[in-house]
Amino acid sequence: MSPSFIEGDYVMCYRLPWMHLKIDDVVVLQHPNYPLMIKRICEINQHGHLKITGENSLSSQFDFWFSPSRVVGKVLFHFKGQSR
Repeated sequence: MSPSFIEGDYVMCYRLPWMHLKIDDVVVLQHPNYPLMIKRICEINQHGHLKITGENSLSSQFDFWFSPSRVVGKVLFHFKGQSR
């Protein structure tokens, strides 16, 4: 499966204090070792932590739990870059 987002694409996202995140939402988040990542929420546990996953099998190394406080915003629009 090819990734939905590739280098050169643009996204528009928003973050509100009362924003409700749910499974299958695509979010921009702060990662401890990388500047920003775009990932999909695949699970939410009883403590409200988010399990995120990538859009392809190569990114499965980044499938792990995050605090919602690391979410920069929820993706509203995706604009494909000129390299496509």
